[in-house]
Amino acid sequence: MPNYKTDAGLLEHLQIQKQNIAQFKTEAGADTVDQQEITEDCDNMQAIMDFCPLADEYKTNAFGIKSTLIRGEIGAAVGTLMSAPVYAPPFAPVAGIEKRSRERDGRFKRSKTITQAALLALDLTDEPPNIAPGTVRPTLEGFAAQTGYEAAIVVANRGKSDMWKVLGRKMNSEKWSELGSGTGKSGNVRITPTAEGQPERMELMLQLYKANEPYGQPSTPVYLTFNP
Repeated sequence: MPNYKTDAGLLEHLQIQKQNIAQFKTEAGADTVDQQEITEDCDNMQAIMDFCPLADEYKTNAFGIKSTLIRGEIGAAVGTLMSAPVYAPPFAPVAGIEKRSRERDGRFKRSKTITQAALLALDLTDEPPNIAPGTVRPTLEGFAAQTGYEAAIVVANRGKSDMWKVLGRKMNSEKWSELGSGTGKSGNVRITPTAEGQPERMELMLQLYKANEPYGQPSTPVYLTFNP
């Protein structure tokens, strides 16, 4: 069943429907407008969710420069302002993605021609949908603890994977390293900071696994600041 209450859950639901709606359109009583609406909502939601971590990073960078410039030690390196991220939705944004999804799903489930296969493929039952492994792309959300260089992570859109690994790399570094792994919807990771006692900004990415082999596509990277 769709998890409408979280952004990651709703996006996962739309990704599944976008992949399968063409095949099960007749059973669900859907039309070409429904199919296009699902595609546009899915792609626009993915675009804004990809953009927001970059916007947050830009804000952190700008306020860090402000703090150093105004309150820093005399002669301290001020740093360089990163390029401002650009939000470019693939379709004209129309508000109300969650409400549209709820209303559309209700209509699909009431269809006189709905089948169990269609319910499963369109993520309208409690059973995991049967989707192509190569198209699975997990979402990753990170929530830094107040202390201890730790963070909680939430993973969605896991498909039929049985494990995931979180990879991280420090700012201005090209090297990714494994920070932790898990099998459920959430977990915790801890890092070793570059400078003890100082916050550490990192880029995180998640890779799913099934039977110890990479499964699906890596998640979109997110940025997170770990606190000392």
